[in-house]
Amino acid sequence: MYLPLTSIFHPILSIPRTLNRLLSPTQNFLTRYRETFSDGTQFCALDKFRAEVEKGGAVGVLGKVRGHWEKKYAESKELIEKQREVEEKEVKEIVKKDVKGKDVVREGQKEGAPIDKIRAAIQHQVRERKAQLERQREAEREGVKKVGKEVEGKGE
Repeated sequence: MYLPLTSIFHPILSIPRTLNRLLSPTQNFLTRYRETFSDGTQFCALDKFRAEVEKGGAVGVLGKVRGHWEKKYAESKELIEKQREVEEKEVKEIVKKDVKGKDVVREGQKEGAPIDKIRAAIQHQVRERKAQLERQREAEREGVKKVGKEVEGKGE
């Protein structure tokens, strides 16, 4: 049986090539890193960092985010106010129609009590509005939870 010596000693003979293959990326990185100090790249990066810190950097970004949310809040508040005005007009229309029409009489009440009809219509509108606001709040909470998950990296 003939076995060449190179096949037996290959692991030992290939050590320089293996070390070169393993260590050359690190050596290349360190060489290039050392060059960044001499060619001014590090100074440039440090200067940009200093300029950002002087401008406010992250504070500016947080200010933009805050401005965005304030704008969204103002828009939603304005929308709610418009919805309230529309609902008030609708309630007034309902009341006008009911007052012009026939009176509602319940057991034990006197004839001609339109105020109870008005009261019932207003209470119904209030209950609907509360339910609508609760649904809006729940949707907003879900949106905040979703944004929180995305920020944490657990988003869908």
